[in-house]
Amino acid sequence: LILIALGLGCAIVVSLRERSAIAERERQSLLESNARDNAERAWIRDRIYQLSLKLSAARSAEQLGAMALEEIAPHVNLAAACIYVVRNRRSSLIAGYGLTQTDSHREFGLGEGLIGEVARTGVERRMTPPPQGYLNQRQEEFLKQMLPLLALDLDGFHRSRRSEA
Repeated sequence: LILIALGLGCAIVVSLRERSAIAERERQSLLESNARDNAERAWIRDRIYQLSLKLSAARSAEQLGAMALEEIAPHVNLAAACIYVVRNRRSSLIAGYGLTQTDSHREFGLGEGLIGEVARTGVERRMTPPPQGYLNQRQEEFLKQMLPLLALDLDGFHRSRRSEA
């Protein structure tokens, strides 16, 4: 009877040690995951802060757009990009990155092509699903947080231009 009790006691101790080891590995994994997430958020915050400092020197919407694309492109591995603004019911190109003169269509009417459709509806359009390796989570989150700030800056230039007129 004593041997059975000792055997059961040992089995319980071994089981508890195994559970403890599993719990410790899960805790360590969670800590590492949290550290990676915190590092990602810090990277994004730092890039957005640095970008906002540089963009504050822009004196026109066109300059702001060009500066933004030059700064954003290396962080999200852009080969080409462009920024359009809507003026007088037309989407007009104000900045391009990696485009030649013949590559860039300068203006779209509302509803004309993808750019005109986005201008007409005000709804972001995305490739779903995006191509494999198109954007990683860091790049996606960087764009998600940075683009509204860029839009606000561009809107500020647009409003100041209207008030000067």
